[in-house]
Amino acid sequence: MPLNRIDSNSLKLLLDSKLFQTMLDALSVGIAIIDENGIYLYINQAYVEFHGGSDKEDYLGKYVSDLFTSGQSGSMKTIRTATKSVSPSVTVEGTKGVCARIPILDEHNRVMCIITETLMTNISRDNLNDLINSLVELSQTASFYKQKAHQITGQLHTFETIVSRSQAMKQLIKLGKKYARTENPVLITGESGTGKELLAQALHMGSPRSGKPFIAVNCAALPPSLIESELFGYAKGAFTGSKTCGMKGKFESAHTGTIFLDEIGELPLDIQSKLLRVLESGEIQKIGQIAPVYSDFRLIAATNRDLYAMVEQGLFRGDLYHRLTILELVVPPLRQRREDILLLISILMEQIVGAERAKGIRITQACLNALQNAPWKGNVRELRNVLTSALCALDDSEKLLRRSHLPARFLASLNQVEMMPATVKASSTLAEASSSVEKELIISTLKELGGNCSKTAVRLGISRTKLYKKLKQYKIRGES
Repeated sequence: MPLNRIDSNSLKLLLDSKLFQTMLDALSVGIAIIDENGIYLYINQAYVEFHGGSDKEDYLGKYVSDLFTSGQSGSMKTIRTATKSVSPSVTVEGTKGVCARIPILDEHNRVMCIITETLMTNISRDNLNDLINSLVELSQTASFYKQKAHQITGQLHTFETIVSRSQAMKQLIKLGKKYARTENPVLITGESGTGKELLAQALHMGSPRSGKPFIAVNCAALPPSLIESELFGYAKGAFTGSKTCGMKGKFESAHTGTIFLDEIGELPLDIQSKLLRVLESGEIQKIGQIAPVYSDFRLIAATNRDLYAMVEQGLFRGDLYHRLTILELVVPPLRQRREDILLLISILMEQIVGAERAKGIRITQACLNALQNAPWKGNVRELRNVLTSALCALDDSEKLLRRSHLPARFLASLNQVEMMPATVKASSTLAEASSSVEKELIISTLKELGGNCSKTAVRLGISRTKLYKKLKQYKIRGES
């Protein structure tokens, strides 16, 4: 077995071994072992001393990002990527260090834990602090400009930038990498908000056409009168109001590259017929032009609809369906890959409020439980919207995201078992249960905000007048 691989039994024996712990405690280098969820399993004495702690219990069983503002960019990144890294580390109290992180894999190449090593040097403490400060500033500056460059250039996602720890997504990515190397059309299916366009971009970037155009078309957003001209183009003077020089269609613009047709199930039957011809021959018939135009493109399509059922209903051409489904990728909904939720929360928070603000915000366990247990019918898109609403509800000075910051519409959609208070009986009517849940939410929010009705109304997304009516209805007391 390679040096960076270990089985679960061996890991447990090591952690339980007094000899192992005594040996590591004798080292002057700070050593920690963190599991695949970012929880501390072991630290040696030098690690405690270097980071300013008083006891090992200050760390054991804790989540790395609760102790280090660099937790997500350091240890959690190593866990996500299964790749060794060396970068600055910063505790929530501001203690800085330089840390090497090594992933330990099992026999299936999954991360079981990581070992972190705090590097010590023989230079003076003042010089070391200056060096560390420089590294931290450089790291933050590089991260800022990388994000800006991504926004400015419109950089496409790759399989490496798809965030996931779930087995379902890892299998999807593995299959996607194989499909990317072919020239066959790929159909991506999945619920709305699961990230189908992100996967389409990764397919393009993982293909031999990666340096060529990627043309994305939202078929549902095209007006029926413009679909044909947008997709296939038209010759000059083809119709009244057309451009005098004519217009290239999306398929022609995708020559040598990839065209991505999102919501392909929304295309009318007559356009489906023309699309099938283009797929089979690469021949594009422009409006108002007799001679065809040829385009060398690779097609990726996506839909959240059941195309097979649409074929049965006569709403989608069967021959086109069979042409599209040679290769198919099904993106699992977020509720089927809950292992990814914590990871997505961290990344989305940085995107919403910026890395500097995000690293200072902590989330209560109650808030995390709500986010973990939600049904997420809108998937990753809904998660982003909920977090945006919650973060906007935070005051500038607040650094703790609570359950009460989450939008009321979201809390109301949570699983009834989680939301239902003990006073709601199984024999209650739906109206009675809903009222009890609503009353519980108002009471908990009022308590959180010290009885302030104005702030409570804002948090619940209702007017003060409506809140006062609810207070009277449920006989709840609150301050003005």
